[in-house]
Amino acid sequence: MGAPATLDTRPTAMQDPNVNRARVFEEALALSEEDRLKLAAELLAGSPPPGVLSAGSQELATAIDRRIESVLRGETKAVPARPALAKLRRQR
Repeated sequence: MGAPATLDTRPTAMQDPNVNRARVFEEALALSEEDRLKLAAELLAGSPPPGVLSAGSQELATAIDRRIESVLRGETKAVPARPALAKLRRQR
């Protein structure tokens, strides 16, 4: 008979997400340089750039609500889209 199966007693992602992240990182480092670069590109493509809120996120909904409330309280002046876009085009 073969060797008895061993039980993996390492913490799972549910117990400690940082442990899972560290494991994934270690496995990624074991990839070839080409595969690491492909993986990095795929990960970056799946995330919005820093400071950009992704569509449907709670952060975006909160930001929109905050801006609407600011306009309704008179703290922010609304600008029609055409003039605002024209100004942006001129600034480029």
